[in-house]
Amino acid sequence: MEVIIGCGFGKKDVVTPAADLYTSAYHVTCRRWAASINARVWILSAKHGLILGTKPIAPYSCTFAPHPTHGFAADTGPLEPRITARALRATVMVSGIKRAVLLAGKDYEEALEEAAGDILSFRAPFRDLAIQRFNNGRRGYQQQLMIEYAGRIPR
Repeated sequence: MEVIIGCGFGKKDVVTPAADLYTSAYHVTCRRWAASINARVWILSAKHGLILGTKPIAPYSCTFAPHPTHGFAADTGPLEPRITARALRATVMVSGIKRAVLLAGKDYEEALEEAAGDILSFRAPFRDLAIQRFNNGRRGYQQQLMIEYAGRIPR
Protein backbone atom coordinates (compact mmCIF):
# COMPACT_ATOMS: atom_id res chain seq x y z
CA MET A 1 0.00 0.00 0.00
CA GLU A 2 1.21 3.47 -0.90
CA VAL A 3 0.36 6.46 1.32
CA ILE A 4 1.03 10.02 0.24
CA ILE A 5 1.28 12.56 3.06
CA GLY A 6 1.31 16.28 2.35
CA CYS A 7 4.22 18.30 3.66
CA GLY A 8 3.69 20.85 6.42
CA PHE A 9 4.92 24.15 7.79
CA GLY A 10 6.42 22.83 11.04
CA LYS A 11 9.79 21.22 10.34
CA LYS A 12 12.92 20.08 12.10
CA ASP A 13 15.88 22.35 11.43
CA VAL A 14 18.26 19.68 10.11
CA VAL A 15 18.47 17.40 7.08
CA THR A 16 16.38 14.35 7.84
CA PRO A 17 14.35 11.70 5.98
CA ALA A 18 11.38 13.46 4.35
CA ALA A 19 8.73 11.57 6.33
CA ASP A 20 10.39 12.58 9.60
CA LEU A 21 11.05 16.23 8.68
CA TYR A 22 7.57 17.54 9.47
CA THR A 23 6.58 18.04 13.10
CA SER A 24 2.87 18.93 13.20
CA ALA A 25 0.51 16.72 15.20
CA TYR A 26 -1.45 16.01 12.01
CA HIS A 27 1.66 14.85 10.16
CA VAL A 28 2.79 12.65 13.05
CA THR A 29 -0.68 11.05 13.19
CA CYS A 30 -0.56 10.43 9.43
CA ARG A 31 2.83 8.71 9.74
CA ARG A 32 1.62 6.56 12.63
CA TRP A 33 -1.46 5.47 10.72
CA ALA A 34 0.62 4.67 7.62
CA ALA A 35 3.00 2.61 9.78
CA SER A 36 0.01 0.77 11.30
CA ILE A 37 -0.93 -0.58 7.86
CA ASN A 38 2.70 -1.20 6.82
CA ALA A 39 2.44 1.32 4.00
CA ARG A 40 5.26 2.80 2.01
CA VAL A 41 5.21 6.53 2.76
CA TRP A 42 5.63 9.22 0.13
CA ILE A 43 5.69 12.94 0.81
CA LEU A 44 3.91 15.40 -1.45
CA SER A 45 6.34 18.29 -1.13
CA ALA A 46 5.65 21.72 -2.53
CA LYS A 47 9.38 22.08 -3.19
CA HIS A 48 10.43 18.58 -4.25
CA GLY A 49 7.27 17.07 -5.74
CA LEU A 50 6.49 13.48 -4.79
CA ILE A 51 9.40 11.94 -2.87
CA LEU A 52 9.92 8.73 -0.96
CA GLY A 53 9.66 9.28 2.79
CA THR A 54 13.12 7.81 3.36
CA LYS A 55 14.86 10.39 1.15
CA PRO A 56 16.86 12.89 3.23
CA ILE A 57 15.91 16.53 2.61
CA ALA A 58 16.69 19.88 4.19
CA PRO A 59 14.03 22.12 5.72
CA TYR A 60 12.42 24.65 3.34
CA SER A 61 9.57 27.17 3.15
CA CYS A 62 7.18 26.46 0.31
CA THR A 63 3.50 25.56 -0.11
CA PHE A 64 0.86 24.53 -2.64
CA ALA A 65 -1.58 26.82 -0.82
CA PRO A 66 -2.26 30.00 -2.80
CA HIS A 67 -2.45 32.09 0.38
CA PRO A 68 -0.55 30.54 3.30
CA THR A 69 -2.39 30.94 6.58
CA HIS A 70 0.68 30.42 8.74
CA GLY A 71 2.86 33.36 9.64
CA PHE A 72 6.59 33.45 9.05
CA ALA A 73 9.27 35.25 11.02
CA ALA A 74 10.40 38.55 9.51
CA ASP A 75 13.78 37.10 8.56
CA THR A 76 12.26 34.13 6.75
CA GLY A 77 11.40 36.14 3.67
CA PRO A 78 8.82 35.17 1.06
CA LEU A 79 7.91 31.59 0.26
CA GLU A 80 9.95 29.91 -2.44
CA PRO A 81 8.11 29.45 -5.74
CA ARG A 82 5.73 26.52 -5.72
CA ILE A 83 6.59 23.44 -7.76
CA THR A 84 4.98 23.57 -11.19
CA ALA A 85 2.29 21.14 -12.31
CA ARG A 86 4.69 19.89 -14.99
CA ALA A 87 7.46 19.20 -12.46
CA LEU A 88 5.01 17.50 -10.09
CA ARG A 89 3.71 15.31 -12.91
CA ALA A 90 7.29 14.31 -13.74
CA THR A 91 8.04 13.30 -10.15
CA VAL A 92 4.80 11.26 -9.98
CA MET A 93 5.69 9.48 -13.21
CA VAL A 94 9.20 8.68 -11.96
CA SER A 95 7.80 7.33 -8.66
CA GLY A 96 5.82 4.63 -10.48
CA ILE A 97 2.90 4.91 -8.05
CA LYS A 98 -0.42 4.04 -9.65
CA ARG A 99 -2.79 4.02 -6.62
CA ALA A 100 -2.49 5.58 -3.19
CA VAL A 101 -4.21 6.88 -0.09
CA LEU A 102 -3.78 10.63 0.20
CA LEU A 103 -3.45 12.34 3.57
CA ALA A 104 -3.19 16.03 2.74
CA GLY A 105 -5.09 19.28 2.54
CA LYS A 106 -7.39 20.28 -0.29
CA ASP A 107 -4.73 22.52 -1.92
CA TYR A 108 -2.37 19.56 -2.14
CA GLU A 109 -5.09 17.26 -3.46
CA GLU A 110 -5.98 19.78 -6.16
CA ALA A 111 -2.33 20.20 -7.16
CA LEU A 112 -1.89 16.42 -7.41
CA GLU A 113 -5.15 15.98 -9.34
CA GLU A 114 -4.22 18.74 -11.79
CA ALA A 115 -0.71 17.43 -12.34
CA ALA A 116 -1.19 13.68 -12.31
CA GLY A 117 -4.88 12.81 -12.24
CA ASP A 118 -4.69 10.62 -15.34
CA ILE A 119 -1.61 8.66 -14.21
CA LEU A 120 -2.31 8.33 -10.47
CA SER A 121 -5.48 7.15 -8.78
CA PHE A 122 -5.81 8.30 -5.19
CA ARG A 123 -8.44 8.82 -2.55
CA ALA A 124 -8.66 10.72 0.74
CA PRO A 125 -10.63 8.30 2.92
CA PHE A 126 -10.23 10.13 6.22
CA ARG A 127 -11.39 13.47 4.89
CA ASP A 128 -14.34 11.80 3.18
CA LEU A 129 -15.23 9.87 6.35
CA ALA A 130 -14.86 12.99 8.52
CA ILE A 131 -17.27 14.86 6.27
CA GLN A 132 -19.69 11.94 6.38
CA ARG A 133 -19.49 11.39 10.14
CA PHE A 134 -18.91 14.93 11.48
CA ASN A 135 -20.12 17.03 8.54
CA ASN A 136 -16.64 18.56 8.58
CA GLY A 137 -13.38 17.43 6.96
CA ARG A 138 -11.03 19.35 9.25
CA ARG A 139 -7.74 17.77 10.18
CA GLY A 140 -8.66 17.29 13.84
CA TYR A 141 -11.54 15.02 12.85
CA GLN A 142 -9.30 13.19 10.40
CA GLN A 143 -6.76 12.61 13.18
CA GLN A 144 -9.46 11.09 15.42
CA LEU A 145 -10.40 8.75 12.61
CA MET A 146 -6.80 7.75 11.86
CA ILE A 147 -6.43 6.73 15.50
CA GLU A 148 -9.73 4.82 15.39
CA TYR A 149 -8.75 3.08 12.16
CA ALA A 150 -5.22 2.10 13.22
CA GLY A 151 -4.26 -1.00 11.26
CA ARG A 152 -7.02 -0.68 8.66
CA ILE A 153 -8.19 1.47 5.78
CA PRO A 154 -11.69 2.97 5.77
CA ARG A 155 -13.82 1.85 2.84
